[in-house]
Order: sequence, then structure tokens, then C-alpha cells
Amino acid sequence: ALSSPKPPPDPVSRQLLYGLVGFLACLAPTLVVFTLTEPFRTDAELHPLLKLIGQDQTRGVLLAVTVSAVMVAPWVEEMAFRVIMQRAFLRHFSPSKSILLTAVLFCAIHPSWQDAVGLFPLAVVLGVTYHRTGSFLAVVLTHMLFNAHNILSMLMESVPA
Repeated sequence: ALSSPKPPPDPVSRQLLYGLVGFLACLAPTLVVFTLTEPFRTDAELHPLLKLIGQDQTRGVLLAVTVSAVMVAPWVEEMAFRVIMQRAFLRHFSPSKSILLTAVLFCAIHPSWQDAVGLFPLAVVLGVTYHRTGSFLAVVLTHMLFNAHNILSMLMESVPA
């Protein structure tokens, strides 16, 4: 028996739009959770890359942190968590459980409990986006924009008024 042909993948422009929508969807809930955990944050719990920017804003450090956080980490982490783990969980669990398990594991690799809790909305949005669209590019773009936003926010906070 012949199976029906697979629909063509969404064009790149649509995948990029999914990524932008994912980024916008995670901003408000992540901001709320980060605000609620703010009283428990100290410089010691700051993400190592953000801590590095706080200590040294030379061009070389900013370039290294930006490339690492905005270009490298999203590709590596989304391949590991969404493409490999979430797909593997789908063989054994419902989509909702697969997304939640993957989100918890994604959060667990971040250094502080405050970051882990704060990143949960992002992780869920990434999981839902990947499940609904099947687009690796969309989740990478969401993750890239989120990390770039955090770096820019940190830099804006350090600019004297």
C-alpha cells in the first residue's frame, strides 16, 4: 500500500515567523517568573556568561559571550533537547508529558535554581513550538532571540543614566 505523500516543509519564511512568535510568546511569562524570583537572586547565582559581561565589557569578551550564547548554545541545546530528547519521549509519553519532561531537563542544566525556574516558560514555549511546527529552525530562532534579549538587557542595565 502506498502512503500519501508527505506535505512539503513550511518555507523558511514561515519557520522564521514561528520563531519570532515563539520569542514574543515567552517574553511576558518569563519576565513574570524572573521578577518573582528577583528577591532570591544574587550576583553569585548570575548565569556565568552574564557574570562575565558584568565583569568585563571589552569588545573581545562581548563578542565571545554573544557568539556562545546567541549562535552556539541555541543550536546545540535545541538539537539535544527538542530534536533528540523530546522526540524520544514522544515514543513513550503523550505530547504534553514529553514537552514538560524536556522542559524540566532543559531547565535543570542551567546553573541556579532561579534561572531554572525562570527559564521554564521559555522551555515550554520551545517544546510546544517544536511539537506543533516540527521546525528546528523556529526553536533555534526563538532561543537565539531570547538569549540576545537577555544580553542586551544586561548591557542596558549597566549603561550609566
